[in-house]
Amino acid sequence: MDLTFNSQFLNHILLQSIVSTDFLKRIINNISIDTFQSKERKFLIKLIFDYYGEFKKCPDDHFYDLIKENKSKISDKLYDKIMDLIDVLKNINHTNPEFLLSRISTAVKHFRLEEAAVQFAQHIKAQNYDEAEKTILQALRKPDELNNEYFDFFSDTDYIERRIAGKQYRMKNLIEGYCDLVPGFNATWLITILGIGKSGKSTSLIDMSVCALMQGLKVCYITLEMSKSEVVDKFDQCIGFFSTEENNKNIETMEFVNSQWVKIKKNVESIYNLKKVEKARKAIRKMGGDLFIADYSGGKGNYNTVENLLARLETEGKIFDVLCVDYLGIMGPTDKGQSKKERIADNCLGLKALAKDRNLIVFTAQQGNRQAMTAKTLNSNQIADAIEPIFDSDLVTAICQTPTEEKNSIYRIYIAEFRHGKKHDSISMVRDLSIGQMTLGVATDNLKVKEPDEETKAEDNY
Repeated sequence: MDLTFNSQFLNHILLQSIVSTDFLKRIINNISIDTFQSKERKFLIKLIFDYYGEFKKCPDDHFYDLIKENKSKISDKLYDKIMDLIDVLKNINHTNPEFLLSRISTAVKHFRLEEAAVQFAQHIKAQNYDEAEKTILQALRKPDELNNEYFDFFSDTDYIERRIAGKQYRMKNLIEGYCDLVPGFNATWLITILGIGKSGKSTSLIDMSVCALMQGLKVCYITLEMSKSEVVDKFDQCIGFFSTEENNKNIETMEFVNSQWVKIKKNVESIYNLKKVEKARKAIRKMGGDLFIADYSGGKGNYNTVENLLARLETEGKIFDVLCVDYLGIMGPTDKGQSKKERIADNCLGLKALAKDRNLIVFTAQQGNRQAMTAKTLNSNQIADAIEPIFDSDLVTAICQTPTEEKNSIYRIYIAEFRHGKKHDSISMVRDLSIGQMTLGVATDNLKVKEPDEETKAEDNY
């Protein structure tokens, strides 16, 4: 069976086949060697398939030994091409195997149906109706090996091994205190952050993006409200704890002193110090993550716009783990004449489908209504314009803040809805938006507010 994928996608399949036994055993009976197009890819995938046939596992650390053992069977020219390809594979620092399997499964199903359509017509012409029905049903059957729909509970310990390794979450929640309420996030989840205007929804989405980058995950950030330059400034702020002042000036900020958070004036590094910014970026880049920012602030992109963007980036070898859309409430219409409620509902369902189809964690945000602006606790029934995000999201967190809390740089994360855990819990957090930090740490009951007249030297965070 001939499947057609671009070269970048095939490289991702090849890499996963080298390092993951589970991935390899699920594709080996469903994808042909001819699929891999170039001589060097075909040679490598045949070695990998043969290795699995003998040892029932992927080559992984034995991959280079495998190539050396078979070097005499190929020309010097092909060997050089293979080495060049391996250099390309080395630069793929992360991939999304479940998404790869989904795309392969779709292609297998397409070609099965294409072949079945010809056979179906022949059976109908011959009045073999039972055979015609059987042909279509077989074509619609999902590839069992590929989707891994069933497994032996006692002999297949892969799921237990993931649990022991602490990988039950695709992305762990690294925020102190918040992680006690929500330890982590899984692929296919849609997470909606609920808050009133200027409450920190965008900063929260950037915070989650940086959290993902620190875990080596690939993030696609879609901005529908702020310009690309504004988003870049906020990311640099968050990554480096920087201010947006052009020079290192004394600014009012938060600091943890004597076991409590206090307000204080101090010199803080600026995002205009390009050397410091570059140093901060390099530090987080070493953690293995990747960030792609798409600016749709000039127009009203909808979920189809986002899906098309991800498809284009896929042809360039960019396959993501996390998608952040800022924000749901201002996404564009998906059809003519839609009301605001219909627009939000359709886009919410579209983002949820993207999370499932592409094996993504999707973060977005939505406004609270007028009642929410004065509420001490922002509940899910105080969402603006459409209730659908509450029904369709796996997790809805609300940003809550009274005037007193705002004065003391405190806010509460409230779990409005949570399909996979306990809801209606909350925790008080300290934030400092002057340095791009939505969550500095857990707020103490005896928060001391020091008059911001003391100066300290800025600390070098790197």
